[in-house]
Amino acid sequence: MKNEFQNYIILKIRRLREERKISQLKLSYILGISPGQMGNIESCRQANKYTLEQIYKISKTFNIPIEQIFLDEEDFNNGNNFVENLILKIIDYEG
Repeated sequence: MKNEFQNYIILKIRRLREERKISQLKLSYILGISPGQMGNIESCRQANKYTLEQIYKISKTFNIPIEQIFLDEEDFNNGNNFVENLILKIIDYEG
């Protein structure tokens, strides 16, 4: 099953997708995956998650930096090295 952070990232991407009025079907085509796999990724009950390559494609499609997907506002504002925070969050996502 997915860990808590993986679910958080998937839900964040889902929210970004919905804000941009991009359907699961359209995003599945962009990512080169089946609509069923796309549904499994967004389901909390399935173990499927986005790969880092897919998250990179999503960031380019949504025209946002990849760190915006992995980091929260406080990660940018707490004075720590945000690159290190990003790497740690990616490691956590890979779980």
